[in-house]
Amino acid sequence: MISKLDLKPWVERSFELIHHAEIHYRRETDYDRRLAIISFDNSIEVSITTYLTLHPVQRGNRAYEKKEVEKWLHNFHTKVDFWLFDELNGLPV
Repeated sequence: MISKLDLKPWVERSFELIHHAEIHYRRETDYDRRLAIISFDNSIEVSITTYLTLHPVQRGNRAYEKKEVEKWLHNFHTKVDFWLFDELNGLPV
């Protein structure tokens, strides 16, 4: 299992949300599954927000225009659009 000591400081919160979601997902009740979905969703949003606010050196020297970052940080949908269409689109398969 991954220890919090193994994580970079900006990854800790997202990891906590994923861990929380996983605990609820494994309980297999409808209530816990709903909480798991919410926590997974929150983790995705926090992860993308954190990534966009990091210094370019911390994200592999990827730099973005401030105006573009502000647009992507607007809401959940623009964050996911950034991740799917801008960030992942340029990575080798």
